Amino acid sequence: MAPLRAWPNHPTLMSTAPSSSDDAPSPYEALQLAAQITELQRAGQTALAAATAERLLEIREAELGPDHPDVAELACDLGEMHTDLGSYDRGRALLERAVASLEAIHGRAAAPLVRPLVRLAKLQRRAGALSRVKPLLDRALDILSAAGKPDPGALAMVLHATEMLLSDKGELSAAEALCKKGLALRERLYGHQSDPVAESLNSLAILHRKRGDLAGAEKLLRRSLAVSEKLHGRDHPDLVTTLNNLGIVYSLQKGAASRAKDTLERALRLADPRDGPPSPALPTVLTSRRRRHASPGSTPA
Repeated sequence: MAPLRAWPNHPTLMSTAPSSSDDAPSPYEALQLAAQITELQRAGQTALAAATAERLLEIREAELGPDHPDVAELACDLGEMHTDLGSYDRGRALLERAVASLEAIHGRAAAPLVRPLVRLAKLQRRAGALSRVKPLLDRALDILSAAGKPDPGALAMVLHATEMLLSDKGELSAAEALCKKGLALRERLYGHQSDPVAESLNSLAILHRKRGDLAGAEKLLRRSLAVSEKLHGRDHPDLVTTLNNLGIVYSLQKGAASRAKDTLERALRLADPRDGPPSPALPTVLTSRRRRHASPGSTPA
């Protein structure tokens, strides 16, 4: 996720007049909160970032009004945070509000709608409402197509989200084609050592795992992990998803029980407990592996 904008030129932030109420925000509170949110996101502390962004949203609504485009952008960012936290009701409300506000401001076919539409599709997919995902992605793609020269970053977002949906539906060949296209686009846009590329490598690895190509999945995940470790260090919560996926691949390989256990336990150590468990699969796989170690004849997960 991109850092939140602080809007430093807003007149409220430029003012040095004292607050008229003890409960009113100070002139620089919004700027300070935006900076805090950016640092919390960089540290992988999504729960604290979301709580801080809720306060920032209150301030922006009071300053700018609920239908201001900057407020809609903030609601979109906060909606994605809640998606990542699994708070789907709150995330859905924020993202739907962002879509409605941007429609009222720019019209139903405007480019600023692409990001909230894709994020709403991501939430619906994670919440298990797969039938609601495709219409949102189709609409986002229609907007990009109508633009003539679509924004490549937005196009990469749509490709990634569409590939994930196809993967969920078992359409692995189509999903892999889109995933490779999106990966190449992200490598051109952001470079090989970037978070979007690491995300696409993860997705491609999942497709290899679903096809039964565990060696290919492992290679992609190790590459993704190396990118994330270079960007964030070895002890950052952003590594959890890759470690989770890599641990599951190890758990499916013969003779890799020890590597699976070590990798999944590392993921658990890095996960922020305030954000909930990194994946429901983690405890299941760990428990299965412990049972297998204790009873060699047991059935693997």
